[in-house]
Amino acid sequence: MKYTLVILASGLSRRFGSNKLFYNFLGMPLIEYTLKNLDESSADERIIVFNELNYYKVNGYKVIFNKEPELGISKSIKLSIESISNDLSVFALADMPFVTGKMIDSFVNEIHQNKKHLGMFFCDNLYAPPSAFSREYFNDLMSLNGDHGGKSIIMSNKNDAFFYKVKCDVLYDIDKIEDVEKLHRVYRKYIKF
Repeated sequence: MKYTLVILASGLSRRFGSNKLFYNFLGMPLIEYTLKNLDESSADERIIVFNELNYYKVNGYKVIFNKEPELGISKSIKLSIESISNDLSVFALADMPFVTGKMIDSFVNEIHQNKKHLGMFFCDNLYAPPSAFSREYFNDLMSLNGDHGGKSIIMSNKNDAFFYKVKCDVLYDIDKIEDVEKLHRVYRKYIKF
């Protein structure tokens, strides 16, 4: 099934204290781990949204710049929607290095097989990106404001959503410098390069 992979990478890293995407983790910037893990995805269209301070050279992605990152994640989502050509899009976060392209492909296949139009990863009671939206929900995404992503849309339409169960570590994102400690404890399970 064709789908668009969108990586949201335009956050301001306020809680981290510096640009977390460029944080050097074992010799590579954090964003490089995310990109390498997502490389194995079979998405036929790839988009990445940066702010001007977060730009990182990538191959195989259409690059979009969010010139107003202070408006929150909703601004990046809206900018990406204008460029999406497929009927299904998966939104991933650049600070979640344990999500793999194979996981996303499996997620997309499950959404298709279950005839759903939305989806989200989950573990126990934690629901988090990556999240999937078919084109029929793009207008709802365009109505988002501030630092609110599409979770509320999915949770309001659970009957049309597939929830993809993963190990809790997969949903780990990096928000504060203290979060890097967890990277050291679990990265060998998910980083295979």
